[in-house]
Amino acid sequence: MKGASLALLAVLATLHWQAGAGATAVPLSMFRDGNHAWLGYLAFALLILMGGVVAHAAHRCGEFLTCLVYAVATVMLVAIAATPSVDPFHTLLSLLLPLLFHAFYLRLLHSVVSFWMFVHLFVPLLLLFAIQFHSFGAWQKCLLLYFVFLANLHYGLLPHPAGKKARKQSTRKINRDLERLIAEGWIDRKRQTASRRLDSAVT
Repeated sequence: MKGASLALLAVLATLHWQAGAGATAVPLSMFRDGNHAWLGYLAFALLILMGGVVAHAAHRCGEFLTCLVYAVATVMLVAIAATPSVDPFHTLLSLLLPLLFHAFYLRLLHSVVSFWMFVHLFVPLLLLFAIQFHSFGAWQKCLLLYFVFLANLHYGLLPHPAGKKARKQSTRKINRDLERLIAEGWIDRKRQTASRRLDSAVT
């Protein structure tokens, strides 16, 4: 996950360096139409990869809502990458995708920490002021990097499937040992011995 995120940063830096000063105002999808279209498609491929990784990890951990959101987001990214930048459906999905992530993490932060929920609520507006209302393309890419940061943070907080499996196996082993002790009469014998000792102490 971290490797894909660093690769995305490198691709974005390369795209802006190759395209020159005007690249800041260009939305991400329009990089697919220039001389370095393969880098634009590579950026989308990395985003799709990250979405699939988080969805898979969430599925293995039993985080159904996270898995569903990231699976839907991944499908939306594929559709955005496959449609022209001027297509109305492409534009609609490009607006719905950040809205989906913003609402999803607003819900998660609301259930955990109210302070960060408040900050998250105003991040889109704060980014507008940070770039001094430069352009939609600059705001879109800043918001994209913010959600990539959240995805990395969320991925790191997901419970590890191996640890979860180990805890289940440990619990099953304890239950099996307990059943064996009950079957062999050890637990009843211990209770009888404790009762006898108690009676002796009383008398």
